[in-house]
Amino acid sequence: MEITVYTRKNCKLCQEAISKIKNLNIQFDFDLILIDIDNLGNAKGEYLDKIPLIYINGQEVFRYHLDDRKLLQILMNKPLNPRTRIIEKRYSRFAPFYDLSEFIVEEIYFKKWREKILGNLKGVKILEVGAGTGKNFPYYPADKEVTAIDISLPMLRRAENRIRSSKAVINLAIMDAENLALPDNSFDAIITTYVFCSVPDPVRGLKELKRVCRPDGKIYLLEHVLSTKLFMKTFMNWLNPLTVSLFGYNINRRTVDNIKKAGLTIIEEKNLRSDIFKFIIAKP
Repeated sequence: MEITVYTRKNCKLCQEAISKIKNLNIQFDFDLILIDIDNLGNAKGEYLDKIPLIYINGQEVFRYHLDDRKLLQILMNKPLNPRTRIIEKRYSRFAPFYDLSEFIVEEIYFKKWREKILGNLKGVKILEVGAGTGKNFPYYPADKEVTAIDISLPMLRRAENRIRSSKAVINLAIMDAENLALPDNSFDAIITTYVFCSVPDPVRGLKELKRVCRPDGKIYLLEHVLSTKLFMKTFMNWLNPLTVSLFGYNINRRTVDNIKKAGLTIIEEKNLRSDIFKFIIAKP
């Protein structure tokens, strides 16, 4: 695939479009051609009132504005399924407030859990699924090569700001956990932190993790799950429709059961806070 962008140095919209396309080029293989209309001589007048003007394989697709969601669908060669699309929109809408919404619990609990878990990851090639705003990035050891994916562009744009705080090499990519555009048996370790509460089909997503994890690799999951205590379980089930509609995540997922349904073997399961916050290590 070939993407051609007619641009201009002093065009802010052009630079924003190019930045978004280069971000997608991390995941998708395509040729990017940039044409500065100021170098076209008399012909530049044809493009002056259309930039950024974007062609895909010789056909005009966008002018004035890049719809990055539509471009992502074109690159994936298929639309996101309706449930995934809903979750993506909710997280994208919530991205500016995401860190603030978790600030207190992050400072009290999540930060120390992340630091301990990420500091003990085995292997070099790491896949982080559901990277969000990059909260894990500061805790990766220097010897790690991390591919960090998320379904939401606005979340990943915020994650970019945290890459400089990491000692590891981190590459970002837009990707759906249920359809990983990654080869089989390609990662030494996979890490997810509070992700499978929001994947529409968690068993399918976990099967994808199994597929891309090397046979001797491990999958590390820091997740919140449905409590087994009667009162709390009832309350979480009652509240769940609200959290899904507002934020896109479920608070009543049976993630331990889903891990087993996906064909993974649990080798460690630890309660971190009550029986809701769990740390789980599984293998393919």
